[in-house]
Amino acid sequence: MRHNHLTMKINLVTIAMALVMALPSYADTGGPVVESSAGLLHETGISSLANVFFVDKEEETLFIDFEAINDRIVMLNILSGDKLMMEDDVRDLPANVIYEVNLGVFRNGQYTIELVTDQSIKIQKNIVID
Repeated sequence: MRHNHLTMKINLVTIAMALVMALPSYADTGGPVVESSAGLLHETGISSLANVFFVDKEEETLFIDFEAINDRIVMLNILSGDKLMMEDDVRDLPANVIYEVNLGVFRNGQYTIELVTDQSIKIQKNIVID
C-alpha cells in the first residue's frame, strides 16, 4: 500500500513537471493572458486551468478559484523569472475561497503564478502583463 502511494506521488510530480513545461505564455490584448492546458489537470481533479484562473473585464484583477482544485492550496507564489515577487501562506483560507491578485501593482513583464498544494504539487500558470 505504501509503495502505491509513493508511486502515485512520483507520477503526480512527473505530470506536474510536464504541465509546467507545456504552459506557454503569450500577449494578446495588452492585458494578462491566462491559457488553459491539460496534463496534471486530470490527476488533480481539475478539468481545465480555465476553471481555476479568471481575469476581470478591465484585466486588473486575477481571480484564482481554490475550490476548482481538489487538493488544498497552502502557498501562493508569484515569480518573475527566478525572482520571488510575492509569497502568501494561504493554508488558513477556506478551501472554497476565490483569491484575488491585483495585477496593477506589477510592472509589465512575464510572471508565473504558482499554487502549492498540501501534497507538495505545484500548479503553475504563466501570464504576461503589458
